[in-house]
Amino acid sequence: RGRLDLDAPVQRYVPGFPVKEWPISTRQLMAHTAGIRHHRGEGEIFRRISCADDSDRLAIFADDPLRFRPGTEHLYSTYGWVLVGAVVAAAADEPYLDFVQREVLTPLEMANTVPDAFSQTEPGSAHFYYPRMMLNPRYGLHDAPTVDLSCILPAGGFLSTPSDLVRFGSAMMGNALLDPATVAELQTPVRLSSGERTEQALGWTVQHIPMGADGTPTRIAGHGLGDAVLRRPLSATTIGGHVSGGTASLMTVPEHGIAIAVATNVSGAESVSLLAIRLADLFVRLSRAR
Repeated sequence: RGRLDLDAPVQRYVPGFPVKEWPISTRQLMAHTAGIRHHRGEGEIFRRISCADDSDRLAIFADDPLRFRPGTEHLYSTYGWVLVGAVVAAAADEPYLDFVQREVLTPLEMANTVPDAFSQTEPGSAHFYYPRMMLNPRYGLHDAPTVDLSCILPAGGFLSTPSDLVRFGSAMMGNALLDPATVAELQTPVRLSSGERTEQALGWTVQHIPMGADGTPTRIAGHGLGDAVLRRPLSATTIGGHVSGGTASLMTVPEHGIAIAVATNVSGAESVSLLAIRLADLFVRLSRAR
């Protein structure tokens, strides 16, 4: 709608965010090239305090220096996407959750995707587990610590199901939600200022993986491809990645119109991305055999 310039300094939309030594754009935040730091230790990962609004969320990292000049390196940052959420809310002129509900969840009928309200249990929620050692489930599991995700919205903080994630992934391969040109922009990998290619697009990871009987390099786009929060019937997720109590992977194969989501209620279960790839390969083989 022309209300958000991805290349404008974020202060155009969030004037209260401190000006850094270099300007930061929303595009750089979405591509994890802005230099915003990630979590610091378990104290921030297993946070038990609540954040009431964007100002509370931004206060956690707003005064910290950038890790590098924006556009020169790639560093995954949950907090970078916290700032993206504040930008979106400002451009939409309404709370982020209201915007997402009206513009994404309701039109796609994602009825099982809801905010993760701390200390409240959703009906049908799964129990969460966390590895005893080294974030590796092979060494045994124990109950996952209770975590308040309100401070990392929208990077995390939603409960969902694989079926809902597939609805979202499928919408990204048609025009049910966004213009195809917009999807193409979101799923175009960025280059660093050095010219180096990356697999990171704007919120999406884009790779070419050998698939099918002939091993043809096939383009996939998703999140959690090497790595959400899980809670519901079969599971739930932050749409890719892992947090306390869950791991998920969302993968789309646009060439074949395939969307796959795999999730588990165990943190650090990297096998979900491998299973997603194997399932995608199976469906690609069937598609090419027709």
